[in-house]
Amino acid sequence: MAKVTVKFYSLWQVYAGTESAGLEADSLAEALAEIEQRFGGKIREGMKAKGIVLDGKIEQFSLVLLNGTNIKQLQDARLKDGDTIHIMPPLAGG
Repeated sequence: MAKVTVKFYSLWQVYAGTESAGLEADSLAEALAEIEQRFGGKIREGMKAKGIVLDGKIEQFSLVLLNGTNIKQLQDARLKDGDTIHIMPPLAGG
């Protein structure tokens, strides 16, 4: 299993209760499942307190990058030691 770092940004950092966390997983899918289990509920509860209900898995309501690349382009990615998964609220603006 690869040792990877998960970094949280903005409100997700506040609600997750940490700036970063380590985990072990072989694939991006495994890592996302672990992140959802450990932090998804905390992030949803934080947003619910603000009156915003988030449905779905963490990757469905967040911007998630693996080593700087959007995971939508990496669905079958295998992880290696030292990889970093970045998770943040979706970007919006105009």
